[in-house]
Amino acid sequence: MEFQKSVLITKKVRGEDFHSLEPDYLIFEPKETNAEFTREELDEILPKVTAIVAITDVNAEMIAKALSLKVIVANGAGFDNIDITAATALRIPVINVPDATAYSTAELAMALILDVSRRVSELDRLLRRNADNVSDFFSIGKNPGQNLAGKTLGIIGLGHIGMTLAEMCWPFRLNIQYYNRHRLPLSQEKGIRYVPFEELLETSDIISIHCPLNNSTRNMINYEAFSRMKQGAIFINTARGPIADYDALIYFLENGKLKGAGLDVYPAEPEIPVKLFKLENVVLTPHIGTNTVETRQGMADAICDVIRTVCEAEPGQIFKNVINREIYQREPVTSQPDESSEIHPEKESES
Repeated sequence: MEFQKSVLITKKVRGEDFHSLEPDYLIFEPKETNAEFTREELDEILPKVTAIVAITDVNAEMIAKALSLKVIVANGAGFDNIDITAATALRIPVINVPDATAYSTAELAMALILDVSRRVSELDRLLRRNADNVSDFFSIGKNPGQNLAGKTLGIIGLGHIGMTLAEMCWPFRLNIQYYNRHRLPLSQEKGIRYVPFEELLETSDIISIHCPLNNSTRNMINYEAFSRMKQGAIFINTARGPIADYDALIYFLENGKLKGAGLDVYPAEPEIPVKLFKLENVVLTPHIGTNTVETRQGMADAICDVIRTVCEAEPGQIFKNVINREIYQREPVTSQPDESSEIHPEKESES
């Protein structure tokens, strides 16, 4: 049987099964979990592929070699591992699947908010280290946490994940506000208050990051931003590490300005700044925002749907969640798109 369409899965991930595309599509996927293709293997495969699932970096050289390429699909909501400029220049749509990742990432952010606020992991560690003498920890009024009710949650990036987090937080009686580069239409805000960036920093008890990583958001939460935050604020990041200056974060955690932090992402993964390990008021997780059994297969299913839709579409069709919408312009496209706005659901970060 001669296959007319083929799909490159750049890395084999446990829990993600793309074989529902067969027999209509030939799937190129490494045989072993966590394995990747060698450069030589990619050189042989790329000219044949119709679609690429961007689990690892997809650079300009790879895109140029994929002569039959019709679409690049991000493995989730984040797309900072794809050379958007190169894809745009060749009018290849880059599409993400934010709906599939929103719940699990927001759920982790909620878990980190609760954990840091009530000092769950911190006190667990202290009890284990002092297992032979824990009686002092049971003293009434010692090691207090704080309630969420009445506190203000500031969400930076009210896209799919940010909105899902907001909906999860309503039963906890949090006051919720948000900042986007461009304010959402009132019909999409669902009563969540929009505030300027500086006001969000200065008035939020908890700040949770849910914007994409791009030139506009890199180092967005810098020393000045941390210095503007309320005394005793909590910082949560399940988006991308380089959005925040972690040296500044550590400084303000150490000097007591920040009450604590919940971090799932880091500037140079898999490395974690050593000082973070020494801070009791910090909860660390290894980039697990989308790492649930249900979400991993849900992402794969959503990606398969995108591939079928694009590769079997009529010429000129416009697709949902296209990151580089400039490809639909009549004029030649030469520049990288502005990805900083959270007004569109597809412009989303994901863990």
